[in-house]
Amino acid sequence: MKLGLYFDWWAAGPGEVLKYVLMAFNELGVNYKLNEKGDINWFIQRNRALDTEPITSFPNLFIGPNIVDIPPYCPALMDYENYVTSIVPSPWVKCLHNKWLPDEKVTVWAAGIDYNRWCENKKPIEQEVMIYYKNRPKEHLDKVTNFLQSKNVSYKIVEYGHFNQDQFFDTISKSSFGFVVDGSETQGMAIAEMMSCNLPLIVWDIEKNGEIFPPTSIPYFDQTCGEVFYKEEEMEDTFNRLKSNTYNPRAYILENCNYITQTKKILNIIGYAL
Repeated sequence: MKLGLYFDWWAAGPGEVLKYVLMAFNELGVNYKLNEKGDINWFIQRNRALDTEPITSFPNLFIGPNIVDIPPYCPALMDYENYVTSIVPSPWVKCLHNKWLPDEKVTVWAAGIDYNRWCENKKPIEQEVMIYYKNRPKEHLDKVTNFLQSKNVSYKIVEYGHFNQDQFFDTISKSSFGFVVDGSETQGMAIAEMMSCNLPLIVWDIEKNGEIFPPTSIPYFDQTCGEVFYKEEEMEDTFNRLKSNTYNPRAYILENCNYITQTKKILNIIGYAL
């Protein structure tokens, strides 16, 4: 049996997902071809073939997770009788997709990360806080930096799109904890990488708005990973809780975001037998 794996780019979060899947494929001995048809075909990204060829030409077709945020923007996704399932990276994205697609046509799967590369490797602390900033109003970042300055807490800002992986890992290793100021994340690969390095996080999450599965900055996170707040006025109490407790976010990653385990899960979903 051969698996056809379709992708289009190596960059950013989707590129990380692809990289970790391929690492696992190679370790597990999966028989795959890139951007070529197989007995099973998985569009992990929106390769142009998904838009230019009839989807009926791809047997045993699986689409996702890095395709499109809104299903109608990808005609192939709306043709749900001609593929097995759409794969989405978290429950809140499934809720969103189910506004257009039948529930049974949407499957949640989270990619794993390389926990060996992203490991606890503490160096002499250079700043108490690493601020991870992405897709939020600049005023939110300013509120966080003003708060930390008022507490005489040292920090370094790491802005999405303005660092490489070595710089990211080095900053994590020289920080006591992370402060996440992020928009909605369908999975949050960089956040998972921070957690895999056992960096406790304080997260200024997107305020809840009454939806069953509202968007969030942290689709994969629990109380062992750090603390979460939603309103500016909750920042100080949440900060104090983080400072007075201990956390083990790496244990969460090893259980929930292990690249080998998660790849075995997707192989089971698409019906590829090892």
